Amino acid sequence: MNDRFSDGELARLEKEDSPEALRKLQDIYVELVPEPFKSQIAATSSLASIEAVLVAMMANGKRFRFHVDEVFKGTKTNVLDVWTDYSGCAGSLSNGETYLIYASRDEDGRFATHAC
Repeated sequence: MNDRFSDGELARLEKEDSPEALRKLQDIYVELVPEPFKSQIAATSSLASIEAVLVAMMANGKRFRFHVDEVFKGTKTNVLDVWTDYSGCAGSLSNGETYLIYASRDEDGRFATHAC
């Protein structure tokens, strides 16, 4: 999962029903998630509430801001925000690289893409 916590330790903590286990889980997830979810995780009082925050985070998606060089379809813009889910693709985008992005508007009117 990261350098400080293994997947096995995370699984063990999720099964343990103690205030100490909850605090450790909060510490783990606060390191991993973006705002505003960090503060929401820190304010949780149970494993179920941590899970609810993570579900909400996944549903919200992640925003990437792209500087646009060329538009093949649609209105030309210099900058475009594109939302994606937390699939493996989202983690592989890097600053300074060039990408060909196919995005369409989602139900919230945001540009979104979902698959690699």
